[in-house]
Amino acid sequence: MSQDFITYERFEDTKLLKELTELLDEHHVQYELEDNSLAFDPSMSNSNYGKEYLLKLHPTDFEKVHDLRLNSEKYDFSEIPADYYLLQFTHDELVDVVAKRDEWSSFDYLLAQQLLRDGGKELSAEEIHTLHEERNSELAQPEKSQGTLVTVGFLLAVLGGLFGLFIGWHLVNHKKNLPNGEQVFAYSETDRKSGKTILIIGSIAVLIGIGIRVYTKLN
Repeated sequence: MSQDFITYERFEDTKLLKELTELLDEHHVQYELEDNSLAFDPSMSNSNYGKEYLLKLHPTDFEKVHDLRLNSEKYDFSEIPADYYLLQFTHDELVDVVAKRDEWSSFDYLLAQQLLRDGGKELSAEEIHTLHEERNSELAQPEKSQGTLVTVGFLLAVLGGLFGLFIGWHLVNHKKNLPNGEQVFAYSETDRKSGKTILIIGSIAVLIGIGIRVYTKLN
């Protein structure tokens, strides 16, 4: 797989995936598909259990695809049930839905905007853009301190466990994808420095362990 593509969305429903890829083909958007399904279905039912497909895009196409999907969705909001949960949302809660579109369906995202319009408080394109930028900045913040994971990593590294090396590598290299396609390191600089130290200690411990085994066999 090309390193230029990163995961945009995960699908279990092949029908939804097909609909999206047809839209991408129609607008000449490049993508890659990766079958991440379980090789064996333990239920033996040939169901969708364990099925997962990754749709990958160029990061620069994330926003374009967001807009394509929204523009392709046609909903009749007049047929919404009277007890639909979004109808009970306050103004601030509806704005929150618009801001956090990554957490909501296209239907809810568009309905929230329609309800704001109906209430005479429509969000402008500039306001929506600002909300999305603030959301990206929020999601870009490092995860909370990984104190327990760092401690476990150090212990396993000292003991020469390969899992300690994995923890160190994970702390240093793990990234998360933002809704706009940007990738950022998931952990703070402090935790990443600890990860580098774990990698060094773990590598030395593994080499010492290998050296001892070789010496023992030769003697």
